[in-house]
Amino acid sequence: MSMVLNGRRLICGINPKLAKKICEMCRDYPRSTEEIARMLSISEITAESWLVSLAEADYLNVEIESERIFWLCTPKGYTSLVAARFGKPLSGEEFANLLFSIMQRAREYNANETFPLRIDKIYAFGSVFTQPWQIEDPNLAITVSERPWASRDSNWRLDYYAQRSASQHLSIVEQLYFAEEELGRFLKRKKEHFSIYHQDASEVSDEKRLLFIGEHIDPSGIDGVLMTISEIRDLGEKITRHRSAIPKSRRSKIARVRNEDIVNYWRNSAWFIELNILPEHAANCCWRCGSRQDIQRCHIVPDALGGGFEESNLVLLCARCHAEGPNLQDKNIMLDWIKSYRKKWPDDFWINAAMNEYERIYNKDIRAEVEEILCREGASLELDAAIAELELLANEAATAATFHFGQTWLNNASLAGCFRIALEELPNQLRRLCV
Repeated sequence: MSMVLNGRRLICGINPKLAKKICEMCRDYPRSTEEIARMLSISEITAESWLVSLAEADYLNVEIESERIFWLCTPKGYTSLVAARFGKPLSGEEFANLLFSIMQRAREYNANETFPLRIDKIYAFGSVFTQPWQIEDPNLAITVSERPWASRDSNWRLDYYAQRSASQHLSIVEQLYFAEEELGRFLKRKKEHFSIYHQDASEVSDEKRLLFIGEHIDPSGIDGVLMTISEIRDLGEKITRHRSAIPKSRRSKIARVRNEDIVNYWRNSAWFIELNILPEHAANCCWRCGSRQDIQRCHIVPDALGGGFEESNLVLLCARCHAEGPNLQDKNIMLDWIKSYRKKWPDDFWINAAMNEYERIYNKDIRAEVEEILCREGASLELDAAIAELELLANEAATAATFHFGQTWLNNASLAGCFRIALEELPNQLRRLCV
């Protein structure tokens, strides 16, 4: 079970409060898309996209009854809906002090014999251990066990809930997790930046550090070495060094960098010349695919890895290529990636990419397949003309396709499928043209 401690970041592209509200709506019985849209005062299309996203993340299940779709909250939706991100990163000192505080509270919790649970282990995990420059919130995985007096009574959970919170009206699932919820409330403090998972840390992350072991646990049988106070302090200092190495004024510079400034920096470089882009067009087109839609300034070395907003660290890509670009500290990897695709497919980039994807899926070359169809049909059409007809048929097939939530384009797998449909229709099209 995890707890939402902050709602600033999106869950599956949805406002956290709305995501929780949807799961609560579908908790007691299934609801239709129309019903949810009406309750939230949104369009059915928007509601459906949100519901599909939550279902893909296992927060909702889909049930079909009389050819109608209904949505039902899963056990994960009951207990594990997580925002788990925070807008303002912690300093290294704040991070270390927070871990010390959690360890102390864990000792206090275990010392209180009135609680039915004991904390066995606490693991800290997340990108902080490998990428300290982007620390935002610590994540904690906690394993617990029942105290002897609780384990002797199979009904202790409901009895404990009745004794401690008789005035609250919670669902049976919430009642059964009441002891864990109480543990979480004991450990956290208002506005503190961490998320709690009551599960095995090995299921959450390979980058985990053992933070706490209960006194009732034999340390010799524990997998992992307990972090010492000095190691936690060293980690905090490492976070501080990495964060202070990035000038705070960098963000204000992005507004002053124009597309034309980026082009002027690169236009005489050997790398840019090899892209074969006319300088007068370069400020308004994607340097990888040539698209003129939704052009964005893209970091070569990402901001999170210390890359700046100066012209030397920026290129121009469309939103689609920007999303596919590498995110690494080695500057040459981004430049090599752009150049390799640009040289391979200087024209009709996404058509060629889809054809390449088709060949990977079906182990067949599209041009060879079109040649076979021309031969089989005895059509007098030239190969290039037949390819042009195939592209038109693929475009028609694309009108019946859709894209993933959050995207505004068909991915290569969908486009490759459109070519598959087009190849099946091509013989009929050739017969109509050659009559």
